Amino acid sequence: MCHPIPREWLLATNKIEIIFKNCHNEKSFHGSGFWIRKGKKLFFATNRHVIDIDYNNNKYIGQGYKFSSVKILLFKPASQTGGWFDVTRAILFIPDNYSIDIALLRLQSINNPNNIKVSPADVSIIADKDFLTTELEWGAQVSFSSFQPWRDTQTDRPIMRTGILASDPAYPFNSIMIDKIDIHLLEAFSFNGSSGSPVFANAQGILAGEGLTGGNFRPARIIGIMTGHLLNEQSEAGTPDKTHTDLSYCHRSDLLLSMINEDVLMNQIEFIARR
Repeated sequence: MCHPIPREWLLATNKIEIIFKNCHNEKSFHGSGFWIRKGKKLFFATNRHVIDIDYNNNKYIGQGYKFSSVKILLFKPASQTGGWFDVTRAILFIPDNYSIDIALLRLQSINNPNNIKVSPADVSIIADKDFLTTELEWGAQVSFSSFQPWRDTQTDRPIMRTGILASDPAYPFNSIMIDKIDIHLLEAFSFNGSSGSPVFANAQGILAGEGLTGGNFRPARIIGIMTGHLLNEQSEAGTPDKTHTDLSYCHRSDLLLSMINEDVLMNQIEFIARR
């Protein structure tokens, strides 16, 4: 028996949009991300390829692109109003290891005329290495909410997709097709806009009441941050195919925790909005 993800956890997922400019051109990227609270610290986690134009595509290296603006869209229940707020000043934390496609934002100043409030996920729901290796099951049901092209376009609310954990969670998955470290392989359909979504392992079993035992209950946790998907490189005829394999991958949550706990060597980049 699997259980839905708590609604308040899903509200931690928001859309992020970044605009880069050089002397001649403007480039816009968007993806997903989620808020994490650790004590008094508040982070916004997303993929590095969403927020670093050179990392996204090396064709932009040397073209002089700089951050121009960062916007985060917060959505609310139907009875409330969401909307964009502009990040005017922030610190961007990027791992020194190029094979880690995660970025953390620490906001220092925002333009928030509607007084929008965020709904962060507490760091305690991010699975540590012990949970991944001893409690999480190979084949567990996973869920992720993200801003794919098929999202609700009237309110710009994300959609929920599901799948299963395709790789053994006791060990990081490795493949010559993926140049990232510390990942899970998922049978789940991620797509453009999914990048940076939290990947949840749904709770399963029955939570026994006080004085009762059994039920094989395992709580829900964030087990990763969605990073990419695999494409077919060849068809049966040997020609390029490039269709989605229904396989996606995410960086493992214990790696994300190491970044939040500052156990990973990181570079800090100050972001100031340019008008």
